[in-house]
Amino acid sequence: MGVAKARAYAQELQQTVFKDIVAQELVRRAEAQPLPGTVNPGLRAGVDARTLSVLSRVYVGSINFELTEDHMRQVFGEFGSVCSVSMARDTNTGRHKGFGFVEFLVPEAAALAMEIMDGTVLGGRALKLGRPNNYAAAIAQNFPRPPANRIYVANVNRAVTESVLQEIFSPFGKVTACVLAPDESAGHKGWGFVEFEGAEAAEQAAQAMNGLELAAL
Repeated sequence: MGVAKARAYAQELQQTVFKDIVAQELVRRAEAQPLPGTVNPGLRAGVDARTLSVLSRVYVGSINFELTEDHMRQVFGEFGSVCSVSMARDTNTGRHKGFGFVEFLVPEAAALAMEIMDGTVLGGRALKLGRPNNYAAAIAQNFPRPPANRIYVANVNRAVTESVLQEIFSPFGKVTACVLAPDESAGHKGWGFVEFEGAEAAEQAAQAMNGLELAAL
């Protein structure tokens, strides 16, 4: 499936299946029922915790002085679960110095934030994103590269379950796994992984679906 054809298909979904999804989600919210199909095993296994922490962290500079940690957590939360936000502060005034670090739960979220947010204007200032000084050393510790047939998805609407997400991506190729990070209160945390049978399908899916809004509520 070509990228243009795939995008056309995704746009078609907006007018068909997602109208039903939104309707179902509104009913679910009214009845306060949990989303089905979103209980999964942990996504992290076999990686040294310190290495994982470094790979999941990004440096953020040129931050507007009026923005707080909560603002940063909200903005960067679109890319995945944020573990911590730390901003360097002036010991005399208590105000932050305009830079700090955001750490995510998974390295893929950090990589996506780097790609999207570097140079993005927030509060009138263009953010400058980078990696921690010990990032290269962490990479050198034989950190396993993600398989080419797997893509990371973030900012997934809570109305979209794993089964629906699998249906969305299936036109690109056979989906062998679809996992959304579980959340007891909301069903899932809005991010996860989709794995295809082949790498080409994963690449086409990433190109076609990146930035596409689905099931807006």
